[in-house]
Amino acid sequence: MDLEHLQAIRVEELHSVILAIKAEKGSHGNLLEIGAGSGWQARELAACGYAVFAVDIPGSRYDAHRIWPVILYDGCRLPFKDASFDIVFSSNVLEHIADISSFEKEIHRVLKDDGIAAHVLPTSIWRVWTSLTHHIHLFTWLIRIFRSRIRASENHDEIDRAMQKYSKRQLLFLALWPHRHGEYGNSLSEIFRFRSNTWIRHFSDTGWKVVQRIPTRIFYTGNSILGKNLTIKDRKHIARLLGSSSSIFLLKKGGH
Repeated sequence: MDLEHLQAIRVEELHSVILAIKAEKGSHGNLLEIGAGSGWQARELAACGYAVFAVDIPGSRYDAHRIWPVILYDGCRLPFKDASFDIVFSSNVLEHIADISSFEKEIHRVLKDDGIAAHVLPTSIWRVWTSLTHHIHLFTWLIRIFRSRIRASENHDEIDRAMQKYSKRQLLFLALWPHRHGEYGNSLSEIFRFRSNTWIRHFSDTGWKVVQRIPTRIFYTGNSILGKNLTIKDRKHIARLLGSSSSIFLLKKGGH
C-alpha cells in the first residue's frame, strides 16, 4: 500500500482515537505507542499534549521513514517499569503478535491501574473485501512488473527482490488464494477472528473490560484498490453501505 494513501487513512483513524482518549483521560499523561513504525502517529499524539514513548521491533519496513525517536525492543518484553503509563495505544498491531495472551500481560504490567488501552484493529469487513479484491490487486501487480521490464524502470530490481522471496509453488498459491494478514489461521478463518465479538472475547479473557467499541466509519482494503482515487469522504460514504474496515477498542483493567 502506498505510504501516503495509508497515512491518510491512519490519520482519520487516529482522530477518532484521540477523541476517545481525551473523553476518558483528558489531554495529558504518559502514553506508550506499540508498533510505532515511522513514528508519525507518536508525533501527532505528542502534539495533543501527551508524553509519548514509542516502541517497535527491529527491521520494520518504516525504518527509513522514521520521524520520531522509536525504541527498539524484542517484541515480547516492553522495556519499561511497572505502571509507567496512563495510556497504551496501538494501531493495527495486535493481530500481528504471535503470543498475544502473554503480550496482553505485558500491557497490563506497564499500564497504571486506572489507565486505558486503545487499539485500532481490522474488522471482518476489511478481511472480506481484501480477499475479494485479491485478484484485482494481483492483476495490477503483474501489469506493473510487465511495464517495469519493458521500460527498465528503477523499480525493476525492487520487484525482482520481492519475487525471489517466494518459491514457484508459493507464488502460485499466492496467486490463487489471498494470504492471511495476521499470525493465525488463514484468510478465511480471519473473517471470524476479526469479528468484534471475537476481539471482545479475547480482551475479556485476558483481563480487560471493554469500555467502548468505536467503528472508525471508513472503508478500505489491504490491497489499496483505487488508492488515492477515493478520497476519505468517499470512503466514509462507502462505509455507510459496507461497514467500517477498522474498529477502536477502548479498554480498562478488570475483565474476567
